[in-house]
Amino acid sequence: MARPVFVLGLQRSGTTWIANLLAGSGVVAAVTAQEHRGVHESVFFSHFATAFGLFEDAAARAAFTTAFAASDYFLLTGLPRRVLDEAVERARDHAEVFARVMDAFAAREGCTHWLEKSPHHTPLAEDLARRFPEARFVCITRSSTSLVASRLAAYGRTPPSGPRRAADILRGALVNALYTRRLERFAAGCDRALLLRYDAFAADPAAGRRRLCAFLGLDVAPEALAS
Repeated sequence: MARPVFVLGLQRSGTTWIANLLAGSGVVAAVTAQEHRGVHESVFFSHFATAFGLFEDAAARAAFTTAFAASDYFLLTGLPRRVLDEAVERARDHAEVFARVMDAFAAREGCTHWLEKSPHHTPLAEDLARRFPEARFVCITRSSTSLVASRLAAYGRTPPSGPRRAADILRGALVNALYTRRLERFAAGCDRALLLRYDAFAADPAAGRRRLCAFLGLDVAPEALAS
């Protein structure tokens, strides 16, 4: 079995950047898509695991399996449908289905770790830590100044002006403060979580790569985490 790695953080905090660095190491399996600029979000635990009812219910389980099999995330793994069917048959809950699928994906890729990155999973950090006792968590925070600036101009957009700009700045700063406090609290109480400051990582990427490799136990040189 491969070691799970969850990358957590608010949108535009640097989760995609860090996840892509890890995915490019050669030892971390991650589902990627060009249109998503690298690592693809599964939103599995925030959406799929909650949308179809109890796993114990056969009808709900069948509906979940059909929907996940047709999802972009599963299709991008390139795994045959039988892998999912076997995972559902053997699993006790949705989390175990995901783990079995990702273990199969990592085995096919010849990787020692698998990675999942969905900002929507950040509020579920404690639950994920309970469900995956062997997992490691990379918790990324970013200063409100640089995060809000990134959000305003994301994807080539022209930043709004006037009252709308002020509202966007205030909303972004407030949400970022909430997520930062949540991640700091989680990381302080979980020895399997690494709190990574985007701004510090950007200022000294070499040191950041060394921290990531050491924390995750990656059997590669830090330089393998290329941007």
